[in-house]
Amino acid sequence: MSQHDFTIDNQSAPNARADINNALKALNSLSSGATAPATTYANMPWVESVGSDYVWSIRSGADDAWIEIGALNQGDNTFCLFEDTKVVNSGGTQVGVLGEQSASTWELGTGTTESLVSPAKVKAAIDKGKFLSSNQTITTAGSVTVAHGLGAVPSVVYIELECVTAEYGYSVGDIIDVSNVIWSNSLSSRVAGATVLKGSTDLKVIFANTGVFYAMDYTTGDDSALTNANWVMRVGAVS
Repeated sequence: MSQHDFTIDNQSAPNARADINNALKALNSLSSGATAPATTYANMPWVESVGSDYVWSIRSGADDAWIEIGALNQGDNTFCLFEDTKVVNSGGTQVGVLGEQSASTWELGTGTTESLVSPAKVKAAIDKGKFLSSNQTITTAGSVTVAHGLGAVPSVVYIELECVTAEYGYSVGDIIDVSNVIWSNSLSSRVAGATVLKGSTDLKVIFANTGVFYAMDYTTGDDSALTNANWVMRVGAVS
């Protein structure tokens, strides 16, 4: 570890040789030291030898600042890039960043800067665009309104029912998808099902004025009027 001003003054031969040797040592060690060299030059390298991660820097072309390149980890002898290191194309235009971006950037999905992302952030971004309500009571000729929090009118909505009292071959905990279906039987003038009104903040589920939901009997396949009290409804949406 050595530093030098890289100026060889007029002096005796032995002193000049020692001065030159010191300058070469500084060059070989990339002017390493706990503090920056007192004399600097444009594009000069310097390794800040403090702690277990030595910071490797290059002096700016204007000789007015140090540009950090990375860290030289002394514990496991590896080179480490700093977070938020820019990735540029051959023209110098930034096209990416080696680092994280804010959770809101991932969740909105509008950013175009390429960057590192963990599986957890990918999942969080996907989940951010999904909504599933809590259990709702099914009421003939009634309605229910729930806030979805997606920030915009969802592109897809669906309805699922969960069995809370066994009937028609379905067991408690079984979940069926009825997905905004209206049943109509011209012979019996029976209309059933529900309609979902999509809004930018809410979903309104409007229930039919007769037996609300029908499903195929689990065993026989016959269409069967589900008992409202034996099921709970959840409405879901995807942005």
